[in-house]
Amino acid sequence: TPLVGARSIIADGGHYAMSVVVPFDRFGNPVAEGTMVHLRILHPGSVLQEIESPVRHLLAWERVYSRTIAGRTLISAEVEGQHGPESTLEEIAGWPVPFALTAEPASLPADGFQLLTLRSDVIRDRFGNLMPDGTEISFVAAGPAGDTRIIPAQTLDGVAEAVMQAPSIPGVYQVQATVLGTTSAPLGITFTPGPAVGGFPVHVAVDSAQGTLRLTAGPITAVLQQYVPDGAPVGFTITGPDGQMWSDTAVTAAGYASIEMRLTRLTSGAYTAVAAAGSGRGTTRFSVP
Repeated sequence: TPLVGARSIIADGGHYAMSVVVPFDRFGNPVAEGTMVHLRILHPGSVLQEIESPVRHLLAWERVYSRTIAGRTLISAEVEGQHGPESTLEEIAGWPVPFALTAEPASLPADGFQLLTLRSDVIRDRFGNLMPDGTEISFVAAGPAGDTRIIPAQTLDGVAEAVMQAPSIPGVYQVQATVLGTTSAPLGITFTPGPAVGGFPVHVAVDSAQGTLRLTAGPITAVLQQYVPDGAPVGFTITGPDGQMWSDTAVTAAGYASIEMRLTRLTSGAYTAVAAAGSGRGTTRFSVP
């Protein structure tokens, strides 16, 4: 039985493992010095290597150098017509060469909810070998405000994918991926103002019996005139006749968001209410008797 170690080496033509054979007879006695051991080594790409190695000090040993094609190497030994089981050696890809990134979709509104997929090119070493499945890779996204996100991922069939959530502040994020010390070319992703675009109505309802004032913004729509995602934040600002301001935030449900205030907080006079959701705005005026 050929013993092999290390069990994996880089397929660059320079790294090697050691194969050792300890032949003995049926009584467990070592064979004579100089007995030839015939090693057969089948490298990836069907490259067959044969080595004759003499027994020295009870052992026969040889270095098994890698080739430049990644895959599994099979090693067998024969001693004077006797055979045994095979051993294996993994020849794996070396350091990756630079690669590029893509994003799908290429742009999103900065609504804090939608997701895009970051994807690497096929990552290979300088001989064209794929990175092994499960190789760790980090996607690093740098925002316009100096914020940084690190999204871990792993390769599968040489490709790594990660999901990035849209920020709530529009701007251009620069994304790079790092694997085994190699960094991809930067990819700029633009997050447009959102989730809403354009204007939308704001309705006022006064319930004197209950002593409440309700502001309702909507329908709030996005680029394709669809409702913005449920849960999108909407900021309300109310300015009174004396310049005093009140602020509150609500989230959307089926395209609408609303807040409620006690009338006792408001003095008589004319008021202006503004609702903001991304780049979308709505304004209304009302009076409190």
